[in-house]
Amino acid sequence: MGSLEADAPLYNHNWFWSPGNETKRRSIDELMDIYYKSAGYGSVLLLNSTPDTTGVIPAGDVKTYADFGKEITRRFSKPVAAIKERTGQEVEISF
Repeated sequence: MGSLEADAPLYNHNWFWSPGNETKRRSIDELMDIYYKSAGYGSVLLLNSTPDTTGVIPAGDVKTYADFGKEITRRFSKPVAAIKERTGQEVEISF
């Protein structure tokens, strides 16, 4: 059984790098919305990474990817509660 994959460009409505597309780079809030609507539903999020004409990922993109990763870590690194035992068909979580 395969897994679901959600592909998304870093630049809003543009898959490829160009100098004009850098103004269309998605914000962290936009990326988090995509994350919730993909990984949040059990899919794998594949966020496009496009090199510029020199073959390098632009510094602004690298920073956005790093900031996006930090935001995911910030939001999900400390769960509110954890399941310690699973028995039967119900799970009770104490907060």
